[in-house]
Amino acid sequence: MSYNNIGLTTPRGSGTSGYVQKNLSQPRQQDHHHHHNRNADNQSYHQHEQQAKPDQSILDHQRKRRIENKCLELQVELEEQQELSEDQIESQVDSLRQKLLKDDDRLLTHTNGPLKPHESHEIAELKIKENEKFRNALQVSKNYKEGQSFDKEFQAQKKLKSLEDRNQAR
Repeated sequence: MSYNNIGLTTPRGSGTSGYVQKNLSQPRQQDHHHHHNRNADNQSYHQHEQQAKPDQSILDHQRKRRIENKCLELQVELEEQQELSEDQIESQVDSLRQKLLKDDDRLLTHTNGPLKPHESHEIAELKIKENEKFRNALQVSKNYKEGQSFDKEFQAQKKLKSLEDRNQAR
């Protein structure tokens, strides 16, 4: 007997009745990434997903590293030309360093193509800038908190404040 093309086409000669059962001894496949506690506190669950903040000291160090790299490239190039003395080379390198430190805005962004996964602080900084730009495009205030439109107390306070503002404007 065959149901939905499962089982024997005919039980003749099989020594069975042809009845089809599922194998209860086979372990079930489990989807491990869906086994989180759905009744857990939503706030603690969302805190894990919040945007990581970049470490400013690491970002400053990377910027200084880029400046020193450009200075070293100039120094090597001038030394290969062998036209200037060491003092002149050093003065040109120092002037370039001072110029780059003043024009640090140009080096604030990562300019060597796409970011690599290990540059997590640069990625986080760019993501914060991107989110800020998007927030400004949608005209969302800086002190907006997720879910506050469903908070009855907050909405009541907001309504009272707007009424007070209207009364003061009159």
